[in-house]
Amino acid sequence: MIGETIARALPGITLIEDESGAVARILAEQIARAAAASGARVRRLPLNGTADALADELFRMTHQQKGDADAPRRSTQKGDGEVLVIDSFSTAIFGLPDEEKIRLIGRITSASAHGTSFLLTSDGRTLDARINAYLKAISDNVIILRVELVGEKVARTLYIQKLKNAVPSDKLLKFTVDEQGVQIDTRELIG
Repeated sequence: MIGETIARALPGITLIEDESGAVARILAEQIARAAAASGARVRRLPLNGTADALADELFRMTHQQKGDADAPRRSTQKGDGEVLVIDSFSTAIFGLPDEEKIRLIGRITSASAHGTSFLLTSDGRTLDARINAYLKAISDNVIILRVELVGEKVARTLYIQKLKNAVPSDKLLKFTVDEQGVQIDTRELIG
């Protein structure tokens, strides 16, 4: 199952950065399953290659009336509230002007302040450095996944750059991917 550190990635905004997107998607789903098992309502936002669905959903979330049964609940506890998984966030906002990207990120921040947690997957290389830095700055948790070819082997490492209410590790963690998801090997820390 997910390592204890990764399981603490909610509530708030969690950014999972991965160059290929495949492992970030697996890890986001793994965290979402753990949140659902502890009682959170988990939704996946389909983006259909555009940011329109994201903008519409974030507008709905930040303008709902109090007392609405579907409104996000204020939450500071894992398992209470709503978790919105936005896979390939960087791809969805890639072609937008910077002002629109900043507006959408601001809506995510606003919805998070009202109790909705977010799992965002991203390939930071697709975003302007300034926008990527802003996205990391507003995120409560930043998890960076790297895959490197070393000779004939694949070396996978996970780096927790930022973790809400905790001191992030200064070590790289080796991980593997299997049918259960991402498995962190904490026996051997790199760095």
